[in-house]
Amino acid sequence: FSTFESWLVCEHNARGYDSAWIGDTFSLAYFGNSVAAILAGVLAEMAASAKPLTPSAEGSTVHFGGFTAPFDLSIAVLVLLLGALLILWNENYGGSSSATKASGAPAESLYRALRALARDRAILLLGTCISFFEGSMYVFVFKWTPVLSGGGDERPPYGLIFSTFMVLAMCGSSIFGIASTKYRPESILLVIFAVASAALAMPAISYSVPLNYCCFLLFETCVGVYFPAMGMLKSQLVPEEVRATVYNIFRIPLNLIVLGVLLNSLSQFVAFSVCGSMLAIAAVCMHQLGSMHVRGYSSRSGKDSDLDNFSDTDNTV
Repeated sequence: FSTFESWLVCEHNARGYDSAWIGDTFSLAYFGNSVAAILAGVLAEMAASAKPLTPSAEGSTVHFGGFTAPFDLSIAVLVLLLGALLILWNENYGGSSSATKASGAPAESLYRALRALARDRAILLLGTCISFFEGSMYVFVFKWTPVLSGGGDERPPYGLIFSTFMVLAMCGSSIFGIASTKYRPESILLVIFAVASAALAMPAISYSVPLNYCCFLLFETCVGVYFPAMGMLKSQLVPEEVRATVYNIFRIPLNLIVLGVLLNSLSQFVAFSVCGSMLAIAAVCMHQLGSMHVRGYSSRSGKDSDLDNFSDTDNTV
């Protein structure tokens, strides 16, 4: 996730495209991602239903068909995409000085990324929002199937349900494309975090499958708005020289949150209460970020000298 986004922002800047286009690029990218996910959900349902789970040989632990079929199908898709990537994509290392650091001094790159987090409160608030929203999203990914099964023996059409989620995510990316012409990404994300908090808090107190399904659809719409909006905001706030490193640092607390929730086998009430609370905190952090009006932050992207120009007084945590 972080590698692709870092590559995209750097390539956008390297080709001299207008910085205002980055939001449109992210919106189109996630719209296309949702279209592909819809198709994947339908194909996964067809593949899983085509043949029951079958051992490859009598007594073998290796199986094919059933729920393993979508994973087997994904291998073929990934191999095709790898070939397209190798042929069509250029390599980049962020800024020009970053190439030297990437090959010779990874510790220096990590140090500079941590220094950016320590000196710039905006980046720290941004990382908190990312960790809490995406942490909640991944908990949702693991929890939505038992919630919609309702404890019954009949298996819902998970592939088709997933496709409906992606339709709403696609709508969300289109909503961002419209809203971004009038509102800053901070304002859009503030609303999204508040709505997402309410949507994931509802399954904590409701065991109605139709109601929870509607809440999940609303949350997926928020996800569709979130990714292009956050991609645009990160491209403005995080210096190019340490972009990939900072993005990966953001994922450390994210993964800890997900592991903490999943390894403790939390109930539906506790898991979604935690998600709703994290999203509410993310909304508070985004409100603070939006009210800061950091001087010149929108022009920091893509400059290798950004870290050396950080003020030690204006944005100190």
